[in-house]
Order: sequence, then C-alpha cells, then structure tokens
Amino acid sequence: MRQDILAALRRQSPRRLPWTIHHELLPRGTLERRLRGQGLAIVDKSVHPYRQGSGQVSVEERRGWEGDHRLILRTWHTPLGDLASRLREGPDGSLWTERYPLAGAADFRLLEYIAEDAEYRPNDEAVAAAQLALGEDGLVLCRLMRSPLQRLLTEWLGLEGFSYALADAPRELDRLLGRLAACDQPALRIAAASPAEAVWSAENLTGDVVGPELFGRYLAPYYAEAAGRFRAAGKLYGAHFDGRLACLKQAIGAAALDFVEGFTPPPLGDLDIEKARAAWPDKAIWLNIPGNLFLADGREVVRRVRELLRQGKAAGACLLTLTEEFPEPARNLPLVAEAVEAEAALGAEAAEGAESRAGGA
Repeated sequence: MRQDILAALRRQSPRRLPWTIHHELLPRGTLERRLRGQGLAIVDKSVHPYRQGSGQVSVEERRGWEGDHRLILRTWHTPLGDLASRLREGPDGSLWTERYPLAGAADFRLLEYIAEDAEYRPNDEAVAAAQLALGEDGLVLCRLMRSPLQRLLTEWLGLEGFSYALADAPRELDRLLGRLAACDQPALRIAAASPAEAVWSAENLTGDVVGPELFGRYLAPYYAEAAGRFRAAGKLYGAHFDGRLACLKQAIGAAALDFVEGFTPPPLGDLDIEKARAAWPDKAIWLNIPGNLFLADGREVVRRVRELLRQGKAAGACLLTLTEEFPEPARNLPLVAEAVEAEAALGAEAAEGAESRAGGA
C-alpha cells in the first residue's frame, strides 16, 4: 500500500487504487482489522521531521472549567512581554479559540521574538521508528509547520485580527510574515535532510479567506523556497487544501507543490475534479470524501463513492482519502470499502476484456 500511495503521488500508475485514512479517524479493533485487510491504508500525520525548543521563551498552560466546558489558557513568556490565548474544548475534544494570542500589530514584535528564539534539531529517530512501525500498511506523511500566512490565520491572529492588520498595519504585517518565513528555514533544511519520504503542512486553505493576491504575495514564494529544498532531496511536498478553491485554481496550478491533499469536491468545495485536474496537470490530487455524503442511506453512500472514484480516475486523481471528521464510522467505512472493491473489480474485468480482445486480434 505504501508503494501504491507513493506511485500515485508521483503521478505514476499504482497497482491498485490507494484509499487512505487519517490515522486519528480509524477506529481501533475488529473493524480496523477487517478494513485494513480490504486495502485501507493509514496515513500517519503525527510525526514532525524536526524537534523544536526555545532558549528564552517559556510556555505556560493551565486547564480549568467554566460550567461544563473545559478551558485551556496558554501564556507565552518572553523577555519583551507575554502573549496569552484562551481555548474552549468542544464535546468531541476539539479545541475552539476564543482569544488569539496577538491582539494587534503592537504584539507583532513578541511573535517575531518567539520565532527568532526557536531552535530546531533533527527528529530522524522518530521518523524512522514510525516508518518501521507502519511498514507497507500506509505512509508516514511528516508534518511541517503551516506557512506563516496560514499560521497567523489559524493560530495567532484569527480571521478578524488578520483582516484588521491587513487594513491598518500592512507594513508591520508584511514584516512579520517575512520574519516568520526566514525563521522557518532551519526547520525546513532539517526536514529536507530527514528520512521522510513525503512532507506536508495542514494549510486548511480556502479561497473565501485567502484570494489570488494574498496567495501570490505570501504563499507561492514560501512554497517555492520549500519545494526547492525538498525536490533537491528527492522528497514529495504537498499541502492540505480542503476549502473552496475555484478562485485559486490557477494560483495553485502554478505553485511548487507535488500534491494537493484533502481536495474536497462540491457541494462542500466549489471546484470539481475535472476542472482541478485541467488547472493542475502536474500535481497529484488526494481526493477527500465530503463528510455530508455520509448522511445519505447506505446504498446511496456506495453509489456516490463509486461515482466519486470514477470521476477521480477519469481526471487522473488516483488517491482517495478520509481526512476530515465524518459520522458513524462503523457504518460508513465498510460502505466505502464496498464501493472501492466494486470499482476495482469493474476495472479488473475491463482490463481482462481488453487483453482478450487484443489476444483475439
């Protein structure tokens, strides 16, 4: 399964269609054993190819309660001052940010200090151990930090704070993004020298927030510099783009990425597979099954997954994945397995028929 995934990511022909699942989404136990026996591959995204430490910055975390909700309060202590965030834990264990660390441009220097104070070291033993443990049953997809722009949006400023900074303090924002990008380079150099076969960042990109102008100004140059390192080292480099991407299809097509992981077609996304393939001829598309598909009855789930597989195959998108939360795994994962097996059998019959006709001629 590992070799099939790598072949598909390299835009080669795998022996069989890779269908994969995020390591945290696969239930453990009897169902897991059966599904893996049916060809389901695990993608382990938990391993960083580097370790991070700090010299002068410390992080304090306190966990408390507000009614029935658990809160997580984080404080970054620096010689220049402190930053603090407040997160609320949801019923499913997910974390929701209620207060981002950066209140505005006046705090940017603190984040610059945190980035400049970071020290990175290799994590080769952890990468190799994960690869050995998983073996041929999937792929260890090593996790990188998000690009600076996506990091600000998801971790440090949020959409509202970023929007105000873009309007009111564009020079300070530009400086901050430049400094973060520069401070990432030691980590990317270590990642390029690591045993990782493929690396990836959880960009969570959507064109509703980041349009072509911001993509071209901040994301494309960052990806290009990182890709130069990884391609020179023979590694695959991709990103998790799971949002609405129609307005970005040309920009993504020109970006220096080997694969787009988590691509989500309509109705949750707004770009269909055929148009994505036309705009991204040199990229592998790692196709995510939209979570709303699983709200249908069982036969309809099988039909729609098979339709998705046919569309992906016709467009040359050779990988299928489950990378987002979805309802009722015990019901829905076997339905996906049924759809994958049915399409594989249909493909095998077509190949045998073609061979018979060729032999008869």
